[in-house]
Amino acid sequence: MTQALTLTLRNTLDEIPRIGQAVEGFFDRHRLPQRACMHLTVALDELATNAISYGFEPGTDRPDAVRVTLELRESEILAMIEDCGKPFDPLSVPEPDTTLAVDERAIGGLGVHFVREFMDEVTYERMDGLNRIRMRKRLADD
Repeated sequence: MTQALTLTLRNTLDEIPRIGQAVEGFFDRHRLPQRACMHLTVALDELATNAISYGFEPGTDRPDAVRVTLELRESEILAMIEDCGKPFDPLSVPEPDTTLAVDERAIGGLGVHFVREFMDEVTYERMDGLNRIRMRKRLADD
């Protein structure tokens, strides 16, 4: 049984549900905690949605626009999401002020906030024409 997963997506939002299906299948096969599965799915969905929505010119079709990889290592999951869109570091987005009422907050940034909160480690780099975000999630018994 493989302990790694690679998923390649076109740059269309219709592809986003494939992430959740693939991650859930991976977690089920390896009998991993469902809470960690939900956290990783939310993070990957958010990052892929941002890449697809803002990283490509309208009307372009890239069958290899986004690549998601997962690797199971002992008591953690390493995940990477790469896209060939415009350079963008989501970690540069300022933290939202969650003390404000919802109608007083600036639009945007909450998804990246969840990525930071749900993952144990998140890093960004731009390399070889790709945005590359690496994440680590410890698999504590939930």
